[in-house]
Amino acid sequence: MPVQKTKLLNVLLVLISTILLLFGCYHQTPQNLPSQNHAANSKPLKKCLKELKRPSVVCKKTRPYRDIYFNYDKKLTQTIRNARIVIDKYARRLFLYTGSELVKIYPISLGLDPDGDKERQGDRRTPEGKFYICNKNPKSKYYLSLGISYPNIEDAERGLRQGLITEQQYRAIVRAIKARRKPPWNTALGGAICIHGGGIPWDWTYGCIAMRNEDMEELFRVVPVGTPVIIKGKSTMRASLYEENPGSR
Repeated sequence: MPVQKTKLLNVLLVLISTILLLFGCYHQTPQNLPSQNHAANSKPLKKCLKELKRPSVVCKKTRPYRDIYFNYDKKLTQTIRNARIVIDKYARRLFLYTGSELVKIYPISLGLDPDGDKERQGDRRTPEGKFYICNKNPKSKYYLSLGISYPNIEDAERGLRQGLITEQQYRAIVRAIKARRKPPWNTALGGAICIHGGGIPWDWTYGCIAMRNEDMEELFRVVPVGTPVIIKGKSTMRASLYEENPGSR
């Protein structure tokens, strides 16, 4: 008999506990219940969603320019007179000028090791300094390409001091730059640095400047061989070509 009473008491306790639990859940107010709408409207989540909706080409880290989309929808068809190019590595932007007048801004990506100046073959860095377009390749592996006159004279001087190139190689580079030709690309300083297509998902090249194929097609069409190219390592808030000498760095 005592055992039956104990079992009956346990059953009653379980029933009472279940009723109280259900009663408590039924009477909870909406303010006390977790709400999906409340979570979605929270400030932190709103901020995250806003960041996700932003195009990758205008992320906060690389947006020092107000005119980041300057003329991006404008299609260029004619060769640019007095064309000049400024590449801002920090902002991942290529600025196309006619003289000192800004024509258009393009998004770009860089080498696998984007920070710092290129020093030698295989370092996967995009060079910095003053160059020019030294050739055009319509059959590039990466859609189309514009060759950049790296190494320049300063690169050659550094390479000679460090023992990376010989005196003969140094003189060959200097002669090519002074004649506005393509410098030797087969030395320990590296070479074949180009502006080419292939897309801009991330910094993926071996030191080149990559563009979207449609942008590369346009740039290839309107920029002639000999166009000055300035590659800046640090953002200047507004790429400028005033008082720039394209012949050397």
